[in-house]
Amino acid sequence: MCLSMIGTYSLGWKTIIESTAFVVFTLWMLKKHPQSNRKLIYTAILAGLVFFEIPIRILHFESTSFNLMHSLCILWAFTIIVLYCEYKRMIIPILGCLIWLFGMTEGIARWQEYVNFKRHTTKEIVNVADCHVQDTNRTFPLGELKADYIVLNFWASHCTACINEFPEIQELSEMFQQDSTVFVASIFVTNKKRNETIDTGKRIVEKKECSFPVFSIAIENPLIARTQVILYPTVIILDKSYNVVFKGSLKFAKRKLNLLTTRK
Repeated sequence: MCLSMIGTYSLGWKTIIESTAFVVFTLWMLKKHPQSNRKLIYTAILAGLVFFEIPIRILHFESTSFNLMHSLCILWAFTIIVLYCEYKRMIIPILGCLIWLFGMTEGIARWQEYVNFKRHTTKEIVNVADCHVQDTNRTFPLGELKADYIVLNFWASHCTACINEFPEIQELSEMFQQDSTVFVASIFVTNKKRNETIDTGKRIVEKKECSFPVFSIAIENPLIARTQVILYPTVIILDKSYNVVFKGSLKFAKRKLNLLTTRK
């Protein structure tokens, strides 16, 4: 259940490399065959680009949808160079590159956020006040936590991406340490096969020299089903009535939290 998507940064680098490769290859083909029909060259390169893309996405769209923006960015890079070669206007690559940069960064990030979180989110109000979590010496309902907004980061021991985010969770926790409006904690989802307990999670957090609150739940806990957490790491934000007002990645959780606290 670890987050299955390729990270935004690694996918970004892959997009840069492949986009550059298609641009360079197109220019090389045009230079090598200056007397050839340009439209034939464009068509051949485009055919190679979509030959594997379309069948795979038709047959396996669910599993390949996360990198759709990656493919669109490559296609756009190819389109830019074609338009420039045909019309010879500098405004084309300038505007085209700005759009491409937006797609490669914010576009990919927003698309991955939708694929991994938003499309699984219902519009129904989800309240988790009566869901219980485990602390070191007791089990208690989330309704006992008091804050205007409660940030819960779900993670598992086998999820490297989760552990790599600990410093950011720590920073967020410290930011609101003296502010009762926001409470930040992590929810360690235990693995029975590994005989994990809350102490296992706390040791992992301490090993990363972090001190944010750690609670634990089993995978069968109603909190998982009610919030539809299917990927790790996942962050949810609760309001003071314990309704889920956000579910997604830490990056977008920070943006949402900033909006929520600014409104207050």
